[in-house]
Amino acid sequence: MAEEYGPNRGPYGYLSINEDEGEIPLREGILKFPTKPGEPARIIASKCKKCGDISFPQKLYCGICDGEEVEDYVLSPRGKVYTYTIVHQMGTPGIEVPYVLVLVKVPDDDKLLIAGRLTDVKIEDVKIGMDVEVHFGKCRMGLMGLLAGQPQDVIGYLFRPVKK
Repeated sequence: MAEEYGPNRGPYGYLSINEDEGEIPLREGILKFPTKPGEPARIIASKCKKCGDISFPQKLYCGICDGEEVEDYVLSPRGKVYTYTIVHQMGTPGIEVPYVLVLVKVPDDDKLLIAGRLTDVKIEDVKIGMDVEVHFGKCRMGLMGLLAGQPQDVIGYLFRPVKK
């Protein structure tokens, strides 16, 4: 039986946005789930129709020219580590320390840097300029579910090294 792909299911596994399933999205509308095999995970930003500035997270109006017409813009699935830090202090519920927090420079806009957690790599192997790609997975634990005794994983974007 062929595997089905859709808005919440793709080659990266099942990513539910149904709270009954124990997973909730980081924020609606910022993740573009793969819809067919081999399609990469993507992040949705906003782009000003007037000046072309790209912003993430999305904005309702342009912070550069005050343009009021912005549209969704699907970012490239790859980028390069611009800088990074190693986080040793627990602060994000459900995420073990230490972990690597990166700023990723995307090819879509040379001024745009996206912060995220780097996974699937040993800390000592992280380097500035390293090629990375977006993938989706647990980015933290949901606080409301945790407080109610029903922990939920918050699904969001993460980065990992590009496999050579």
